[in-house]
Amino acid sequence: MPQQTAAKLFRKLSWDDLTGWAGSRIVRRGKAYQGQGRVKQLGISVEGRLLAWVFGTRRYATCVSVEDGNLVSDCNCPYYFDSVCKHAVAVVVEYLQQCKEDRPVPSAADDDPRWALIKGGDSWNEGDWDEFEEEDPDDNDLPDQPEGDSDSRQPNLSESLRSYLEGHSKSDLVRLIEELALRFQSVKSDLKHRRQVSTGTAGELIRSARRAIEAAASISEPDQYLDEPADYSQVKEYLEKLLERGQADAVIELGRELLEKGNRQVELMDEEGELAMEISECMESVFKALPNSSLPPSSQILWAIEANMQDGYDLCSGIEDFWAEEFERADWEIVADSLREWIDQQPLPDGEDDYNSRYQRDGWTGWLIRALEEAGRDEEILPLCRQEAERSGSYERLVRRLIQAGQFEEARQWILRGMEATRDRYPGIADGLQNRLIEILESRGEWLRIASLKAQDFFASPSLQSYQALSEAAQRAGLRPEVQRAAIQYLVKGQIPSGGRVNQSDPAWPLPQPETPPPVHGPTGSAPFTVELTEIALAEKRFDDALHWYDHSRVKGHSWGIGNLGLRVADAVADSHPQRAVEIWLREAEREISKVNPRSYEVAARYLRKLRQVLLKNAWQEQWAECLARISCQHKRKTRLMEILGGLEQRPIIES
Repeated sequence: MPQQTAAKLFRKLSWDDLTGWAGSRIVRRGKAYQGQGRVKQLGISVEGRLLAWVFGTRRYATCVSVEDGNLVSDCNCPYYFDSVCKHAVAVVVEYLQQCKEDRPVPSAADDDPRWALIKGGDSWNEGDWDEFEEEDPDDNDLPDQPEGDSDSRQPNLSESLRSYLEGHSKSDLVRLIEELALRFQSVKSDLKHRRQVSTGTAGELIRSARRAIEAAASISEPDQYLDEPADYSQVKEYLEKLLERGQADAVIELGRELLEKGNRQVELMDEEGELAMEISECMESVFKALPNSSLPPSSQILWAIEANMQDGYDLCSGIEDFWAEEFERADWEIVADSLREWIDQQPLPDGEDDYNSRYQRDGWTGWLIRALEEAGRDEEILPLCRQEAERSGSYERLVRRLIQAGQFEEARQWILRGMEATRDRYPGIADGLQNRLIEILESRGEWLRIASLKAQDFFASPSLQSYQALSEAAQRAGLRPEVQRAAIQYLVKGQIPSGGRVNQSDPAWPLPQPETPPPVHGPTGSAPFTVELTEIALAEKRFDDALHWYDHSRVKGHSWGIGNLGLRVADAVADSHPQRAVEIWLREAEREISKVNPRSYEVAARYLRKLRQVLLKNAWQEQWAECLARISCQHKRKTRLMEILGGLEQRPIIES
């Protein structure tokens, strides 16, 4: 695109255009960056592409162009890969500011090194800090900074500080470090740790590693965690050094302690996953040590299984590499016998509510099944699954194995048995079993029976999803019109017996009685199910019906989700019923504005943009002007809202 054409397109941009491109939060930050003078050496190429340095936490090369009428940006900052970055917005705003002030924008040469930086995505350049070393003040002042805009790497010294240190003799540097160690306990501790790692005996390293685990794991209060983070970096160094010295057994023993204490610590305090990640990096060393330990292969396998069962927070990083090792069938024989003996010695789950005990037993049984498979003892697996189905509620595993073995009738019997046992307390298991039954029926083409199961689900929990699943099954059974009429009649009048069972005496209902037990709990709410009727009408593009039931929902007093439903209705009927769409968007916009919150104003602006587009499309410009004037007059003291409303007029930035 020629430079002159691109320049005209840039000059037409409004704040609303920028917000639609980058989002309101990024636009605010980009404006702040430009206002702080962070855009340097702005230029424009022959093709009309803007190019500049933007100084944030580091110096970034940023390019913005117009392609097929759309803004496109490239930047070598970390955030660019996720979305439009604030650096790109800052470049556009700076360009428009220079145009507004009639300041010429120099040309950007084809051989400008910034093009290569952008193409390569390399943001780490020596010397960048010498030109601009200050921290990013915007990062502290503006809320919700994107994670990609912060530097997660260790900070580097500037060239000036590096030169200062290199100008000192070795003895001078030793004295400097001694002084720092006396002044700062953290420096002294780090020096002692480095000496221990490089010169300590194996015994000293083991004791130091154990102390490091104790110290890191002892931080268990959230407030303390914020002040003094748990640091497992020294633990990892000790484990790696022990591994280098052939102390694999010691690493394994330390790994057991690490996993036990780490699980407990993460359970108490880790909300962001950072602590779990640190511990998992240590566990990589443990699983490197396991194949090199003095444990026989069968004991190594059992150790890894136990660690996996103990791990509740994805701490066992590196275990996949261990499982990639080759083990003999005889090793798996020993593992299978050990696991079976251990499982048989465990008490059976006590009572229907003993979920944790059932879950643990089911997990150990899963490992036993794998050991039996690896040992070539497949004939023992189905009897084991039958034995454990009712002990731990693992009906679905048994059913899956029976289906794989082609034993469909026994699988069906276990499905019905399992659903009866789990429908009340474990509905997720019951749903999984019913899906297995549907797989069997699908393989036989028994769509009438499948439709009856889907009908039972629909009457128990009416929704758009259950209605569509029922309709699809009824279509395959050749009964879609009759079934849909009866289903809609139920949503309107609720004419189905209690418990969701279909009255077979009703001649209007063509499906047989379902063979599975009914759900314990029926639908929440009562007829008419106005939200569900609205959603179904929208899906079937019956917009008059959708508006009817949406209005009924508001009269009925539904509050949960009604706003979101209204927005979906407005989006769907914007072409067929534009005035109704405008009413809904305006009502939702006013509701957001009433919250007196800048973020709510942004949400309201999204609805007003849609409203404006429909009004202008239908040549109702006066109505849009009246609407905007009324809101502006009513809320004229809300400065941030006034700024956002000004952007809705789509006046070019260069004219504002």
